[in-house]
This record gives sequence, C-alpha cells and structure tokens, in this order.
Amino acid sequence: MRIRNIRTATVATLAALAVAAPAGAAFADSHAAADAAAKPSKLTVKSYKSYLVKQRTPAAKKTLVAFRALPKGKQATFVKQLQNREAYVALAGSTKGSVKTGKRSSSVSVNKAVTITRSTKVVSGPGKAPKAISYRLTEKIFGIPVTSEQITVKYQLATKGKAKKVVKASAAAKVVNTNAAIGISSPKVVKVHAKGAFVTAKATFRATPQVKSFGKKVVKDATIRASHTKAGAYWSATLNNR
Repeated sequence: MRIRNIRTATVATLAALAVAAPAGAAFADSHAAADAAAKPSKLTVKSYKSYLVKQRTPAAKKTLVAFRALPKGKQATFVKQLQNREAYVALAGSTKGSVKTGKRSSSVSVNKAVTITRSTKVVSGPGKAPKAISYRLTEKIFGIPVTSEQITVKYQLATKGKAKKVVKASAAAKVVNTNAAIGISSPKVVKVHAKGAFVTAKATFRATPQVKSFGKKVVKDATIRASHTKAGAYWSATLNNR
C-alpha cells in the first residue's frame, strides 16, 4: 500500500511539473517579448536631440551643439549612421611602436559620413619614472565624435641584475558615448598581468542595442602589451571584435 501511494504521489508530481513547465516557458517568452516591444524600433532626429539633452554630460552638450549646426539633410544621415552596426564594428584596429614619449593618430573612412580615428599616447620618463601607454579609437560622423573607447596601462621599471622588471602595473578602460542607438559598458577593473620585463592589460567593451534597427549586440576586446628587453622597449595595442 505504501509503495502504491508513493508511486501515485510521484505520478501526480510529474504531471504537475509537466503542466507548470510550459506555463513557465510561456511566461519567460512573454517577458522577453515585452522587453523587445519596449525597445524603440529606430532612432529619429527628434528622439536623438531629446537623448542628448537628457544626458547632461560635457560630451553630450558638445555633440548637441555640433549636431544642431548640421543641415537637416545631414542630421538625418547622422542619425542613420548612429544605427549603422557596421560603422560601429569598424571601430577596431591595431598598432605598435617603441616606448618613447609621444603622440600619434590616423584616420580611415568607413563611408562618406563616418571616419575612425586611432590615437596613441606614450609617456615614458627616464629610469624608474612611471610609464603610461594609451590606445583610443573614436568613431566620428561628419567629424563629430560619437563613440570613443580607450585602454591604458601604467607601470614602472625596476632593475634585477642586468635585466629590467615591470612593477606596480595597473590598467584602466574608458568609454565616452553619445550614440543613443547603443549603450556601451567597460570593466571597472581591467585585467593586468606583469611578469619579468613584460606587461599585458586586457579589457572588454560590450555594446547593447537600444533600438531594434541597430541589430545584435557587439563585443570588443582591447589589449595593450609592453616589453623591455635587450632588443629594446616596445608596445603593441589592439581593439578587435569577437
């Protein structure tokens, strides 16, 4: 009798779960659908201006002034390019150089409206003085910056016999974004690894669409490496899409 009761209870439990599972799945699906429905289908000139006003940041204020100065035709093209996923994907590249104080930048055209500017800055004091290497990529529409992603590594050098050793290494990532079509997050803590005469910093940037027209999310990995060996002091930097 006891075994029969247990079997009966088990069957009843499985039947309840079978009924609850579709209901739970339906709830999850409806919740996801509600989130998708809440997202605007596209960005407009009017909604973009409203977005910039609400941001209340120095970057947003500068963008708003520059955007309002554009002719109506270019304003429409500007907003269209904000939603151009391929333009944001083009925010990538690599570069390298020697660890010597200096700055450099170069720009490439994505289309008639969009350009990507890659900038590097190196600060290298003598001996044990702190050293810093920054790599920044900026997307511009009609010359107006809309998205900037940067990774920086800082460190000092100590002498171990005849060899040099990287010490007190740290890193940081920074995002400046006035593109209302995407929200971009950067890590609060950037991974940095120092061993001997080498140091590596890595950061991940995640772009989440705020309008349906942008498409899927984009994830980018940024890396800076530096070395101080007998062959010389060199660095390299990359920002790549996954």
